[in-house]
Amino acid sequence: MNKYRERILSMGKKTGARLVLPEIHNQRIQKASQELVSMGFQVLNHEDFKENMASYLDYIKQKPFADNWPIENLREYLKDPLHFSMAMLACDDADGLIAGAEIASSEVIRTAIRIIGIIPTSHWVSSIFF
Repeated sequence: MNKYRERILSMGKKTGARLVLPEIHNQRIQKASQELVSMGFQVLNHEDFKENMASYLDYIKQKPFADNWPIENLREYLKDPLHFSMAMLACDDADGLIAGAEIASSEVIRTAIRIIGIIPTSHWVSSIFF
């Protein structure tokens, strides 16, 4: 196992990380979800967090990309499982998000930058594939 992957998995297990997988309808992701659960991770279903929609809408409304968006457009935006799951992560309802099996890495990164942002001291944005 590569050291970086091992470190990420170890840290996640120690903290009881809550992971959300927005592509859960994909069979490969369902298998990965089962494996993560067997490893001790808590895998969240974004559908179980629909009652938090108002909080996520309030959060998204504050983001610069959503300036002047009508509430209907914001609701439509959050119907996308990736966007909704990123809002969960940003609002501390999840500790990590795993995506990229069906969704392009560029879309995952773009969405993360829009919703979560980048630490001002960061000079790079990257992704990883295991």
